[in-house]
Order: sequence, then structure tokens, then C-alpha cells
Amino acid sequence: MAVSEKILNRTDTAIQAIRDSHLAPGEKDDLIEIVCDARDGTNGLSDAEKLQANAQNIFALVFLYVRAATAKPAPTDTWKDVIIKCRREITVIGLGAFALLAFRPQIAAVVEHIISH
Repeated sequence: MAVSEKILNRTDTAIQAIRDSHLAPGEKDDLIEIVCDARDGTNGLSDAEKLQANAQNIFALVFLYVRAATAKPAPTDTWKDVIIKCRREITVIGLGAFALLAFRPQIAAVVEHIISH
């Protein structure tokens, strides 16, 4: 049995999306190969060949997952970096709290009461 028209159309769409992506050429080639292998494993093979094709496709997916998981950069932000990046937001919150306390001094009394107990 030949590969269905639906599978062929989706293969073409996936390959075009891969080619149009921002990925490196080697990554594009890997993804196109995986898509084509998955397409070829859908029909026209014996049961043993389909089983082997499925095993290879699962391995390819695991390989892609591992590559994506290990490519993430390690977080390097310290608390000081976060304060520097969020200085504008921290300033707005500080000014807002100051204005709130200036117009509603009873809030300071409530906060002092909470802290002392």
C-alpha cells in the first residue's frame, strides 16, 4: 500500500516549515530526515519493517529531546542580576508604597502591629 495523500501533504508542509525556520543547516537536515523516515514507515512495509521503522523513529525523537534539553543555557542570574534587571519595577513599587503610606498612615500602624506579633 502506498503512502496516503494526507501523509504526503503533511510531510511536504513539515519540510517546508523546517526549511523556512531559523535552525542551523545541520539541524534542518536532521529534522527533514526524521520526517521522511517517519513518512516512509507508514505504509508499504512488512510488519517487521514497520516495527523497526517505529523503533528508529522513537529513537530519533528521543535524540531530538535530549539535544533540546541539553542545549538550554544554564541559569546565570543571581539575585543582584535580577535586581538590576527589575530596577524600574522595584522603583515603581517603592514609590507606590511610599505614596500609599504618605496618604494612609494607618497602614504603617497595621504593618507595625503585624511585625511586632
